[in-house]
Amino acid sequence: MYFTYLYDFYDNLPDISIFIHFHESEWHIDSPLKGSMIFTLSRLDLEQVLKREYFNLRVSWKDACPDWINTTNTVEETTKQEEPWVAPAMRANFGNDVQVPEIIAGPCCSQFAVTREAIRRNPKEQYKRHMDWLIETDWPDCITGRVWEHMWPWLFKGEAKDCTIEWKALCQMYGICFESAAALQKYEIVWENRKSLREATSFFNELWLPSAGKSARRKIRNFEGFMDRKIDEAIERGKDPAVRRDGLGDMYTDH
Repeated sequence: MYFTYLYDFYDNLPDISIFIHFHESEWHIDSPLKGSMIFTLSRLDLEQVLKREYFNLRVSWKDACPDWINTTNTVEETTKQEEPWVAPAMRANFGNDVQVPEIIAGPCCSQFAVTREAIRRNPKEQYKRHMDWLIETDWPDCITGRVWEHMWPWLFKGEAKDCTIEWKALCQMYGICFESAAALQKYEIVWENRKSLREATSFFNELWLPSAGKSARRKIRNFEGFMDRKIDEAIERGKDPAVRRDGLGDMYTDH
């Protein structure tokens, strides 16, 4: 679907194209973005996208950074299903003479914004090649999809690693400015605790142990109140241009 669009509309592209899944709420979306694609897109700073030319909508380093894929690992050497297939996928898509990087890293999950200039940096036929490969390969869809999750930065930036510092990226790209990495981590812990407690409020768990469900609902309300306050504070902090741009420095370094 992505490559069909890139090929068909290559000569008539908007300033920015945004590629997303059809779900509104899913685990692919970062918790500070409320797990909501609508909220994510409403906060995305398009001026920053134009400046950077490519941006993965997800910023989490979980199962992603700083060195998630080692392209030299074999099936016997890895527990990551797609890892042994990344190197042959790169050669199939970018030519046998491509210098396959040893380490590839960046957030999953094939949801990103990219500019017309970045798309057209590759010739139109490049996208036809990728489209044909997906159609003609005998690899299972789960593998072809997973390997491409790791190759978008290579396609649009020519880079093997795309690991922005999470709290900085949230601030610069979404205007959600936590005070520090530690403040973001605290928020994410509360988010995970809230998610775990929801199991106690399922229908059958409530029938089996009503008192536990009541206690869980109370804790969930407290967690949600905390998270709402922290997001509101982070958004308010992000309204200051000095905080968003001048105060953070390089989005790829943690100092």
